[in-house]
Amino acid sequence: MNTTAPLIDPFARAISYLRVSVTDRCDFRCVYCMAENMTFLPKAELLSLEELDRLCSSFVNLGVKKLRITGGEPLVRRGIMTFFEAMGRHLETGALDELTLTTNGSQLSRFAQPLYDLGMRRINVSLDTLKDDKFAAITRWGRLPQVLAGIEAPAPRVCALKSMWLRSKGSMRMSCSTSNPGAHSTIWTSPLSR
Repeated sequence: MNTTAPLIDPFARAISYLRVSVTDRCDFRCVYCMAENMTFLPKAELLSLEELDRLCSSFVNLGVKKLRITGGEPLVRRGIMTFFEAMGRHLETGALDELTLTTNGSQLSRFAQPLYDLGMRRINVSLDTLKDDKFAAITRWGRLPQVLAGIEAPAPRVCALKSMWLRSKGSMRMSCSTSNPGAHSTIWTSPLSR
């Protein structure tokens, strides 16, 4: 039983959501995010997967119920599935309600099933365009068909909810599709500041 006082913010609200970056590395070099010849942190300066497990587990013990893993691109981190397996134990015990991932989708076709098997039910895929030439220009190294293959992996290989952020013509759209027939789709738009 957890007897530790929960984390609270300056407005006396309990903190139940944590976003953790597990790497600064990415397999894309998006023009708005990274230089093409990027210099990354030395690996010795990053938390090990075991240290990330201890850190995230400590936050779960302090009342965090939703954990989002980000990067760079989290799925390019060597051994990342061992970290997700470790976090899966918190889902099994009920200490953690939700483990989610933000990804560029490049590795999703390879990892969707193992992530689902570990209890992940929501993945956000950042996607700037559905036009192949624009995608290549924006990401420099990315391949749109590879990303779409991960998003379109047949059910039940994909998580129940898939999200895509689309930036185009002055607005940002989030469209959600699902392999769960009882779920619904949502579209949200807002103006970009560019």
